[in-house]
Amino acid sequence: MNSVSRMPMAAFVVWASIAVITGSQLPPVDPPSPGEQCPTLHAAAHDNHGHTMWCSHLVDGPDYPVWLYTGSY
Repeated sequence: MNSVSRMPMAAFVVWASIAVITGSQLPPVDPPSPGEQCPTLHAAAHDNHGHTMWCSHLVDGPDYPVWLYTGSY
């Protein structure tokens, strides 16, 4: 194998690695609902109406982060 034929394979490996890394952080297909468990603390998303929601812990809630409204629309 010469160096010319190795370049496309190397480019593919780099592209595939980037796709796997960024693909694991895609937002959910369905918009979140308030109180649903969220995957990443401090993440942001929009509900069905376009209102911003944040992933945070509740003071008196479960031990995992949930989706909450920011309080301003």
